Amino acid sequence: MPAVFHVQNGLLAGRVLLLPDSGAPCVVGKSLEAGIVLPGLKVAERHALLIATPSGHELVPVRRAIYVDGELLTGPRRLVDGERIKIGGYTLLYRIGEDVDEEPDACTSCGSVFGPTSGDATQLDALDLGRGAVCGRCLDRRLHLDRELASYRILRKIANNEDEITYLAVEGETLRRVAVRILRADRQARPAVLRRFLARALAGIAIDHPNFLPVEGVRVSSGIPFTVVEHLEASTKLEVVVRDTSPSTAADSLYVTNQLTEVLRYARTRDLIVAKRKKTGVLVAPDGWVKVLAYDLTHELEARVVATDAFADLAERAGANVKELQTIPPPKTEAEQRFGQLADEFAEVYGIGRLLFQMLSGNPFSGGSIDAVRRANHAGLKRKKIEDGPMAGRHPFLVQLLERVVVPTGEARIRTLPAYADASKATFERLVAAGVIV
Repeated sequence: MPAVFHVQNGLLAGRVLLLPDSGAPCVVGKSLEAGIVLPGLKVAERHALLIATPSGHELVPVRRAIYVDGELLTGPRRLVDGERIKIGGYTLLYRIGEDVDEEPDACTSCGSVFGPTSGDATQLDALDLGRGAVCGRCLDRRLHLDRELASYRILRKIANNEDEITYLAVEGETLRRVAVRILRADRQARPAVLRRFLARALAGIAIDHPNFLPVEGVRVSSGIPFTVVEHLEASTKLEVVVRDTSPSTAADSLYVTNQLTEVLRYARTRDLIVAKRKKTGVLVAPDGWVKVLAYDLTHELEARVVATDAFADLAERAGANVKELQTIPPPKTEAEQRFGQLADEFAEVYGIGRLLFQMLSGNPFSGGSIDAVRRANHAGLKRKKIEDGPMAGRHPFLVQLLERVVVPTGEARIRTLPAYADASKATFERLVAAGVIV
């Protein structure tokens, strides 16, 4: 008979974690190797072992304290239906359920009304926990029983943020390595976050630009929506490249910043928001080619995407309330409104300049950087060799370009992305002619 942990409190409150009924002992903890993944600071990587037996489950403590119905666990214990287990900040209710023969009216966990599936969508079977049925969305199988997700074999975690986790995976038939992006379990229960995830995934399919990692598909498996993205082998985050390889050559500095400029120009025409700090969410391949990994949608683009039939079908297959996702009211707070708005183009150009400064100097941009660039440019204009400061040894053509980007005043100030692209190209050609770049 199926058994579950019904999460009473903690980050996954309300979720119902389906437990394995056979096989090797299952790790309970916050690490990727865990079969029952419980994120949180108070949970150990390997907090406990759960062993499936013919009559139920046995819980074995590994690290830190575990309480069962208020009693400290000091050794293996056979769990009894209805017992409460305290692990870290979680309270887990152990329940033994029965499969539901007739489709129920509503879920006792989230209150969602059961309805028919559409197309070839599959909905998890409901589970009777004795006090009503739990729907497929609340019956959480997300990577708890194995490392398979549809036709993809999950290998390891490669990135994460507040809302999502990205895994390296192998496609079963082709053996291609791809990136699989999944919402965190506690975030999927938040309508606004789920809506943003689905809309961003659908918009990603339509992006056709060489500097964006292509989205290969948006799929739903057992009620879990996930995005499949091209995996860039041997890539490094731009922030790491800048930190570890700066000061860079003039050619590399212009090459990277030019690509980022093209990225931002394209994003503005498509209502895409690339991370405010250009080093975040951006990867660099071994050949120096820049690829954008993370971006968001403006409020306007998100509204257009959620009104499509494709979004409604995807949300329904994910077990979500489609009407609720499509009618979420606009953001009220100033911070939420800013999150879905493009930055001023002037600010994006300034961000490119800050990055160019760090790549040329090897120093992070700081309060005194503008004065240092001014002094270096003044020396260059007087045909003096730049011998000190962060621009020491750099050609005056490079310093002139940098001064036009980061110094806030002056007629030659560069304020638009096309203007920076043109100025950067002209600087590159001048440096080639001067023999600085060969």
